[in-house]
Amino acid sequence: MWLLSALITSIFWQIEVAASKAQTTGTLFPIIFGVFFQEVFRYLYWKLLKKAEDGLNTLGDDGSGKTSHAKQAMVAGLGFGVMSQIMQANIVINAAAGPWTMETPGGTCPGYSIFFISSVTSALFGMMNICWSTIMYMGAEQRLGSGKSLLTDWHLWLVVISHYAASFLTVGGTMTKNHQEPLGCGTSIGSLVVITIALGLTAMKVSGLKMKKA
Repeated sequence: MWLLSALITSIFWQIEVAASKAQTTGTLFPIIFGVFFQEVFRYLYWKLLKKAEDGLNTLGDDGSGKTSHAKQAMVAGLGFGVMSQIMQANIVINAAAGPWTMETPGGTCPGYSIFFISSVTSALFGMMNICWSTIMYMGAEQRLGSGKSLLTDWHLWLVVISHYAASFLTVGGTMTKNHQEPLGCGTSIGSLVVITIALGLTAMKVSGLKMKKA
């Protein structure tokens, strides 16, 4: 599902590039359409899981005899996160094919290679994908039971807005304020950490998960 969303995004991106007669459209276009299609396919994945729910419950029976929608959502989010991380790693490795180490653009993180920055960012997005799927799927389950539209549910809009916010923060290290001062990747990564923690707490609350003492 994640790969399909990436494929459709790339198709639209190529159409935009051809229409604008430019070699690239910058980062704005792929982020806007990339996040949109990822969330569309995240929802479609939930629909697919609902159709296969009986079989999944049989294979994933933990002995309680109850359907664990929270567990299904977390596993689905893990799948999205793993695919996202694989593709991000592939992009960095491909760009690093030469005999050098790339520093982050603009010197906003002096002393840190792009490998370190990318690994931290990728890890955070992996965790956020688990949280996004859990929040969206639990909201979808509630709306399914009440017969109301998911479009009116706060779970969906929290996922979409936070995904856009996190995605735009990834280019914070190369963006400038008033076209003069770099915002700095430290600020963007710090903000990503805050978003990840907030999403984690929200996911725990909506799924009913609780911390247990060892």
